[in-house]
Amino acid sequence: MQPADFQVSLTRSHYVSALEGTNNLLFYLASTAEIADKKMRLPPALIVSLGLPPEIKTMFDYRSRYPGIYNRAHQFCVISLCADIEEFFKALFSERGYTPGKGRGFFQRFNDVISILTSIGFDFTTLSSEFQHLQRAFQVRHICIHNLGRVDQKFANTTKLPVIVGDLYAVTQDEYRSMFDAYAHFLKHVDATLASANSS
Repeated sequence: MQPADFQVSLTRSHYVSALEGTNNLLFYLASTAEIADKKMRLPPALIVSLGLPPEIKTMFDYRSRYPGIYNRAHQFCVISLCADIEEFFKALFSERGYTPGKGRGFFQRFNDVISILTSIGFDFTTLSSEFQHLQRAFQVRHICIHNLGRVDQKFANTTKLPVIVGDLYAVTQDEYRSMFDAYAHFLKHVDATLASANSS
């Protein structure tokens, strides 16, 4: 999907922001961090001066001693993607004059936002698969921000995943990509709806 595929400036600009800031920058860095660290050999004098054991030769050797350290970068991709979605919701409601729901953090509550958009005429019946990925993104975001990525009981109950409460949740590259792709399709769907409303 390319920016030129979008007809409405609002959806196009938010797609570009998520594409370049979250996907092409953060996801690239997260996906290449281990590779880069394996190539980064530490000078022997630095190893000694830092008091590191002699088996530490690269930044990968150093960082991989900490469980889940590289996965944290993929968690930040999901956090950033959810921030992109939240910012789009705010801009959409503001630009179009829609009345947001009550309560603090409304735009972080994905299902509540979708409920209001549906009530004012948006048809999302073709996006059930995309919504599953986006709902998961916000569930992952929550435990990453509040639990440093550790599974809590609510996450286990809501997602129905085979996870153990207290364990670190590993965000895979494929899972993040499914979330980003779902957001891109959601934006394209909203774009078509807004373009149709503009032309009528």
